[in-house]
Amino acid sequence: MNPLYIIRKAVPADIDVMMDIFECGKQIMRSDNNMTQWTGGYPQRELVIAEIERGNSYVMVAPNGVVAATFAFILTDDPTYKVIYNGSWTDDVLPYGTIHRIASRADYCDVARQCFNYAWSVRPNLRVDTHADNHIMQHVLLKNGFKYCGIIHLVNGDERLAFQKVDALNCITPSLLNYVEMQILPQYAAFDEAHQLQHARTVVRESLDLAMRYNANTNMAYAIAAFHDLGLSAGREIHHIKSAEIIRADKALATWFSLTQINVMADAAEDHRASAKTDPRTLYGRIVAEADRFIDGEDIMRRTLLYGKKHYPELSLEQHLQRAKEHLAEKYAEGGYLKLWFPESSNATRLKQFQRNLKNWDWVDAYLRQLAACLGLY
Repeated sequence: MNPLYIIRKAVPADIDVMMDIFECGKQIMRSDNNMTQWTGGYPQRELVIAEIERGNSYVMVAPNGVVAATFAFILTDDPTYKVIYNGSWTDDVLPYGTIHRIASRADYCDVARQCFNYAWSVRPNLRVDTHADNHIMQHVLLKNGFKYCGIIHLVNGDERLAFQKVDALNCITPSLLNYVEMQILPQYAAFDEAHQLQHARTVVRESLDLAMRYNANTNMAYAIAAFHDLGLSAGREIHHIKSAEIIRADKALATWFSLTQINVMADAAEDHRASAKTDPRTLYGRIVAEADRFIDGEDIMRRTLLYGKKHYPELSLEQHLQRAKEHLAEKYAEGGYLKLWFPESSNATRLKQFQRNLKNWDWVDAYLRQLAACLGLY
């Protein structure tokens, strides 16, 4: 079980142990062949003392009383983030917090996640930069919901990879947010287990991430994602068409969108279906289609079995497993019909990993059997 750390602001009495932890951090970097980060005595004792005095330094105390990790969390704008190259910040308007110099002792785990969760609770818009050779931190950032944004330059000119995690719902017009949350998303409770509210919120989250990355209208992306599967009320085969009709018929949407925007939104909902023979007509169609294809191997296999349970209740366990494997091979394996539109996205990375897993069909069979037992498919 991961320890639950107490996070508090650092005090001058912590300085010696913090410097020891930074040395541990350097050793971890060197063991991962990161030989050029935190060299030349960085972080200097004087810098750490100054950050403690400013109230920007924190320590993480393990249940056994040991100070296991430290980080800096700064709520003022970072001047080195004003210019970003080869990309853009996910959001460049809302106030943000910056995490610097996170380090831990080698024998303590779950430090980064709890650090990020703490910072997120204070300000749900976080930025981090890291060295190109720091593959451990890059992995941890992506795992914890940060998006790669581009390259920034430190004061001395050194390049760093920049990441950001932002609550995109902050960018939605409050009255639209209230309407969708109260009137639209609750309708998913009436749909099958694979298309409940959790699925809708996943599509909303992924749509907003993509919209912010590609400078699309976040209000439009949010509404499209919320409406995209409402047509399931008319059956799965025509649900995409029905969803488009529902968008066009919803008079309330005229409060926030022009007729042209509403038509684009309806087209996007109609184009989102994975088995569509043609590509989505607009950027918004590609966004919701990609978000609807969110790659989570366990969830995909679970939803595949749930679909079979609902639509083919007469099948035996072995028949359910066979149907699921055929579907996974046809749609998700290399050469499958599933198509993504943003090759640099984290979704594309997850698909490649899932495809590697699907090459081991013994593993797939064992995993499906585990899930089938949990779902009552005996």
